[in-house]
Amino acid sequence: MVALIGLATMIALVWLLAFSMTTESNAERRRLSTPTATPEAGPERILGSGTKHAA
Repeated sequence: MVALIGLATMIALVWLLAFSMTTESNAERRRLSTPTATPEAGPERILGSGTKHAA
């Protein structure tokens, strides 16, 4: 009985790992296929960035 529960647990964990890796792969594919939401840095963006400093 303990071996059966252990086997079922291992199968469930492997399935969960495979499912998680599949959704992560899909998210990465979607991220790479969509255009970036942030604009490219232009001259006007570079001028204002010189005054900002990290804390």
